[in-house]
Amino acid sequence: MLMGWQLADASGRCILVRYRAVGGTMPVFVLTASDCLLSKVQALDEGADDVLAFPPHEMELKARIAALTRRFGGHAARMLEVGELRLDVAGGKLFKNDREIQLLSKEYKLLEFLMRHQNQSFTAEAIMERLWKSDAAQSTDTVRTHIKTLRQKLGDTNNSNIVTRRGLGYAFVTTMQLQRQSA
Repeated sequence: MLMGWQLADASGRCILVRYRAVGGTMPVFVLTASDCLLSKVQALDEGADDVLAFPPHEMELKARIAALTRRFGGHAARMLEVGELRLDVAGGKLFKNDREIQLLSKEYKLLEFLMRHQNQSFTAEAIMERLWKSDAAQSTDTVRTHIKTLRQKLGDTNNSNIVTRRGLGYAFVTTMQLQRQSA
């Protein structure tokens, strides 16, 4: 998604924050009228994936869009499939062995985040920063509770998909990755 940061009738910041708050995961490329570092940093902090001052050089804009497309290539896919799990990104639904599993909004966002970053570890604090950054009333216990609930809903009683790595945090791993780690 390409958007302006300073708009005539609205703030690009407000639009981006609302988009991310309702679960928008599409990569967002922001064009800002200001070449000011603070403006660019603010856009990135609010959820932009890349920022460029307007008017951009055509070659640089094309290269940055190509880079975002490569980086978020999995985003173009409307399904994330790992083993018996299928996450319908377009419909916001999770299926296990073709049976739908009901998830709350934050549970869905957490699972999607972990599935998109398979085998990467994230501390509860890092997850809080990415998924709950606008809600100061939450704590890392919120993340732990959501992880526990997700495991229960996935029937993941052996913590085979969402693992806890001591000192590193949580990671979503496939069965194949688990076999490699234990070998």
